[in-house]
Amino acid sequence: MKPWPKSTTGSATWRYLWDCNFSFGTNDSMRDWDELNTQEQLELRQAYGHYLDTLPPTCSMDEKNERFRRWLAEQGVNYQPR
Repeated sequence: MKPWPKSTTGSATWRYLWDCNFSFGTNDSMRDWDELNTQEQLELRQAYGHYLDTLPPTCSMDEKNERFRRWLAEQGVNYQPR
């Protein structure tokens, strides 16, 4: 897995993830969300927020969870809402 940037904020994190074009192939190489440290989770949430701005709004929690899960899978992270 590619290392996370040491210090990024806001759109810099999004650009970093976009430029790296994370692709991990199989689920065997995916990391579980709960295995990520707090900083990694925060950076992914920030990057997702920028991506989320490009999507139409929804009130459905199921849809919100599914969008987040799909986006994280593209980043090589397995996420299962609780």
